Amino acid sequence: MDGHISISSTITTLPGIELTEAQLGSAIVINVGGCVDMRTATELTTAIEMACSKKPAGGVIVDLTGVRFLAAAGINSLLAARWGSAAAAFGVVAAGPVTSRPITVLGLNDDLALFSTVDDALMGLTAA
Repeated sequence: MDGHISISSTITTLPGIELTEAQLGSAIVINVGGCVDMRTATELTTAIEMACSKKPAGGVIVDLTGVRFLAAAGINSLLAARWGSAAAAFGVVAAGPVTSRPITVLGLNDDLALFSTVDDALMGLTAA
């Protein structure tokens, strides 16, 4: 991520999930850690909506690298953000079996732009 400006702020209010927002170039990256289930999915939805409302030129990227459990409620948060996104572009970093497998098995990888790394997402959203 050479040449990118990064300014982070923590936006988590519930235990069990960690959410941090960072500005990388013209994109906003939401780093997610912990468990995204029916108890914490609302926090993820709120974080995504806040990032999208800023209308970043480079889009919004949700980085699920640190997620240990992704329930259907978390996937619904991602889909709702994608379909209702005010951001020009929306991508999801989901490379591990905990995150990419459920999305792919459900056939939602056509609806969500999936990437293996944040750098891939930055390049992919810029090229789109």
